[in-house]
Amino acid sequence: MKAEFKTVLFALALCSALFLSCAEFSEIPYENRIEVVYGDKLYDIDNAEYKTVIIGTQTWMAENLKRRTADSECYNDKIEYCAKYGALYDWETAMSICPTGWHLPSTEEWETLTVHVGDPSIAGNRLKAASGWESFSEENSPEVLLSGNGIDRYGFSALPGGFLDEDNVFKYEGLVSLFWTSTASGANQAYSRMIFYRYDDIVKGVDKKNLLFSVRCIKDN
Repeated sequence: MKAEFKTVLFALALCSALFLSCAEFSEIPYENRIEVVYGDKLYDIDNAEYKTVIIGTQTWMAENLKRRTADSECYNDKIEYCAKYGALYDWETAMSICPTGWHLPSTEEWETLTVHVGDPSIAGNRLKAASGWESFSEENSPEVLLSGNGIDRYGFSALPGGFLDEDNVFKYEGLVSLFWTSTASGANQAYSRMIFYRYDDIVKGVDKKNLLFSVRCIKDN
């Protein structure tokens, strides 16, 4: 009985803290009721500020790197897209762009993140931001729109910043997040991670190093 009473008190306290009615609280799926643990603020060499988030044993940037260099691009060549999504980088630039004490994550570090948040089939949904993604309709029910947003369970807040292809064409803003890893696959390719608006998974890819993707840095151990 005491344990049940404590549970009720906890729920009421959480309702008050989040400015929710208890009716609203009861509608929040249990798996979404998790405390996001933010780390210290991070500053890059240009003194731009970033949120960080602690997920398991790792500390990640909670937003994409936005530092501008001679080799970086803003989506559609518009500065406002860099402010919203961060900048886009080729692999060589991504390898050296993270602030001191941070680095471009390897495939193994992405795997650690994926395992912690569940598994590849659901990791995308749990890492996607809760707003900012395009909606979509099912092939058999075109009149019904489904949200492409995630639940952002861990504060990673992935946004669909698109990418720049090798023909210098910007593609898929609002639809896809593409992140470089530090793990090369031969002389001209490297591994990446992709999160897509229509699906809940996270996909491991191998892409040409001259493509421009987003960068999330991870804190050194």
